[in-house]
Amino acid sequence: MTDFYAQVHGLDANGFAWSTGNHITSGQTRDALLATWQGAWTTAWNLAATGLAFSYTAAQSITEFTVKQLDADMREVSLSSATVALAGVDGGDAVPASMSIVVRWFPLNGSIKKSARGFNKLLGPAKSQTTNDVLDAGPRTNVKAAIDAVRTAVQADGSTFFSFNRYVNEDGTAAFTKTVLATLKVRNKLGSADMRDRKLAITYT
Repeated sequence: MTDFYAQVHGLDANGFAWSTGNHITSGQTRDALLATWQGAWTTAWNLAATGLAFSYTAAQSITEFTVKQLDADMREVSLSSATVALAGVDGGDAVPASMSIVVRWFPLNGSIKKSARGFNKLLGPAKSQTTNDVLDAGPRTNVKAAIDAVRTAVQADGSTFFSFNRYVNEDGTAAFTKTVLATLKVRNKLGSADMRDRKLAITYT
């Protein structure tokens, strides 16, 4: 089994880049996992009536999938990528680019340690999907179903999603100890995309 970091990349309504990713342990090769990852997200995006495409505007998109192979210290050592063109279908405007849909991942063992949980910050949705910066119940259910479909597709061959601690925990847990993540929830309140914002170059005129 090999450890990987699989990512989704795209553009927001302003043309700025966004991305999110998950750590995965798999018996597949890097290229094979890329095909699985791409297929799972593409299916989740295009699901009839409930797919992720309905949560986003026509100006928001996924443009690339990548899978990076990791070493024992979780450093990236090799890369496979695939270029795609998946756009949203909502005809309105998107929420501000500083917002995101937050997905939290949890382990089966019930641990509440920070290193034993995972998260994704998806692109902020179309305004039609929200009320007062809260993701409406229907869209939230649809997003959860779509990401659960990705999880199920990736896990079909025995691959697992995981989180890890980069340093020794206060309780003595060794660095790079992996925790398998088995369930996920989508938060109702939209989150910030501060990490994404920090990547934008600051200019002055």
